Amino acid sequence: MIGKRPSKGKFLAISGGLAAAHFLAAWGLASIETDYAKILVGGTIVTKGVVIGLNFR
Repeated sequence: MIGKRPSKGKFLAISGGLAAAHFLAAWGLASIETDYAKILVGGTIVTKGVVIGLNFR
């Protein structure tokens, strides 16, 4: 997704940005609809697990 050998800075910037977006989206949804927030968090955890697994190859 971010290249074969991304720099540490690029990796941390993208990871941090995505983590912040994930937190804000889950926090915003939790105040409106907790079920959707749970689905969002669960879906992103599964997606992160798949990406991490593919990176170990």
